Amino acid sequence: MWSPDSLRIAFTANRDGQFDIFVSEIAGRVTRRFTTSPARDVNPSWSPDGRHITFASTRARGHPPHELYMMSANGTDPVRLTTQSGQWPRWGRNGRLIVFTSERHGNPDLYLLVVPVHRPAGSRHRKAVNAPQSAEARGLPESLI
Repeated sequence: MWSPDSLRIAFTANRDGQFDIFVSEIAGRVTRRFTTSPARDVNPSWSPDGRHITFASTRARGHPPHELYMMSANGTDPVRLTTQSGQWPRWGRNGRLIVFTSERHGNPDLYLLVVPVHRPAGSRHRKAVNAPQSAEARGLPESLI
């Protein structure tokens, strides 16, 4: 996933037998490992202002389902955002909402999460639409994303 300024790419890679989040700086050709948890850290997504990265991880339980986390764009201060599963986070253009998938009720559905400002796990979120087999926010009103 390209950063908003197109100078960096955040991605998941399986190095040393674990999935972690990495960020590559295009100009300097430097790649840094941003997560080192023994859990599976996947699906990074940049905030519109480039200050944060959200990702899905199994670090809360050590196994699926994944939960959503947010960290600073320098790879520090990860904060858990969900407590009932979450995958494939994508930021809304206004930077106030994150759309994500969850199978918390047995079906893959889309949910909206209000981006926390110093809020603990379990931040406000609500089901957006039923979206079987879909991880994309197509059809959501422009005002929501």
